[in-house]
Amino acid sequence: MLTGYLDLESYIYDQLDECYEDLLLQKLEYYTITKYLKDPVDCGVITEDELKLIHALNQINDAKSVKVMWNYHGVKFENKMEIEKIRLKMNNCNDFYHEWDFPTSRQGENIINSLKQTLLSEKQIRVKTEHISAIYYRGKEIFSK
Repeated sequence: MLTGYLDLESYIYDQLDECYEDLLLQKLEYYTITKYLKDPVDCGVITEDELKLIHALNQINDAKSVKVMWNYHGVKFENKMEIEKIRLKMNNCNDFYHEWDFPTSRQGENIINSLKQTLLSEKQIRVKTEHISAIYYRGKEIFSK
């Protein structure tokens, strides 16, 4: 009563108003994590193709690189890629492959330049993990879209 509150309920509401947004964000984070753990594809965090790609890469234990088939806006090309580079780019969702991400920077530069010549309407060539159409390991296809 000395602080101006007549009942406990109004005091609690005033205290919660100060940290309402923080509590709401914590609850939303908890809800999103539990929904993701139940079904990551349904949650919208990851696509079904990305989940298949993760499972395919996790099957490989004894190799450093795989043969990757790409399909960038209808232009198909292939090269060898290190598995760790693919995983790294998948962790950074919006990151694209630079010329130095390929086995040799000269090979990456040749691929990007040939894509620029083929697709003249594109201002920037941004090859991403979503453009992977198939992955081969020891001649066997372990992933395809």
